[in-house]
Amino acid sequence: MLSVTVYKSKKSDVDGVYSVGTYITSTSTTYLTDAQTLVVGLSSVKQNVYLPASDKQGQTIILKQLWTGYMRVYPRSGYKLFDDSTENEYYDVGQGQCLIAHFVKFN
Repeated sequence: MLSVTVYKSKKSDVDGVYSVGTYITSTSTTYLTDAQTLVVGLSSVKQNVYLPASDKQGQTIILKQLWTGYMRVYPRSGYKLFDDSTENEYYDVGQGQCLIAHFVKFN
């Protein structure tokens, strides 16, 4: 899947994570809420991003990294990350990459 981001920046040297109205530059850790569904990484360094502790089955969050840094995406306590049959502790979203997180429950 090809993901292209179109944006207009007011700053030429941005560094942080932008997530639906929130632009973060002073921290390397971001805790997402249920209201944040699009996250754009504009960092030149590693940013830790924690997915929301959501009970909203079917919720989707898109994380797109621009710039040379990367987002390390973690689940909140009690949640697990899977992309196949093996659990993952985290995912790294590097420059130009996009991660789509779907919240689902399995019995």
